[in-house]
Amino acid sequence: MSVCMFVLRFDGGSWSVTINGLGRPQRDQFHTRFPSELRNGNRTVFIGMEIEPQFYKVHTQSPDEIMHLIVPYLNFLGGFGYEIKGFTSNYEDHGKRTLMWNFQRC
Repeated sequence: MSVCMFVLRFDGGSWSVTINGLGRPQRDQFHTRFPSELRNGNRTVFIGMEIEPQFYKVHTQSPDEIMHLIVPYLNFLGGFGYEIKGFTSNYEDHGKRTLMWNFQRC
């Protein structure tokens, strides 16, 4: 059994996504499936090769507007056998926001 966390944060005018807990083969497959840079209008996605997958500089305050970017990541984790076990949403002062999905693989 392994655990994975998918964290979506809004801070300072942009969103950042981090996926923690993937093994090296899973990270490699993730990087193969999702390019290191993807442009979609004013949205730019960056995924670092030596660190956990993440993207930055998605300029919108509403998570609904970027869910089309997030859902393929969540589905890809499902393909590894991960199931969502929990979800947390937090809205802090000064417009900061955090959404976190907890996954477990049996």
